[in-house]
Amino acid sequence: MNMRFNGRSSRGNGGGGRGGFKRQDYGPPEEYAEIGYVAIKCPKEVVCKLTHKDIPYFNAPVYNEKHTEIGKVDDVLGRVDSPYFSVLPLENLTPESFTIGQKVTCFLFL
Repeated sequence: MNMRFNGRSSRGNGGGGRGGFKRQDYGPPEEYAEIGYVAIKCPKEVVCKLTHKDIPYFNAPVYNEKHTEIGKVDDVLGRVDSPYFSVLPLENLTPESFTIGQKVTCFLFL
C-alpha cells in the first residue's frame, strides 16, 4: 500500500486546482445612476454622501460625471437614514483631485 501525504488526492493524478477566478473586464457599464456627492476629503480616501435609494455594494466601481472610473466603494457608514460611503481612489488619483460637492455615479444594477 502506497500512502503518500503530499497534498494530492488519492485518486488519479492529483486534486487539480481551483480555477475560474480570473476577473474579466467587461468595459464601462451602459447605465449609470448618480449615487451621491463628495462630502469630505481624507488623506487616503474620499467620503461621499449617499443620495440614491440603494446602497452600493463593496468594491463597486465609482465613476465621475464624465463616466471615468475614479475608485471603488470601501465602506458604508453613518446612520441608516443618512448614510455615507467611502471611496478608495485609483492609484493614479489622490483625494486632493476631488472637489467637495462633485457628483459621483455608479453602475445601475437591478
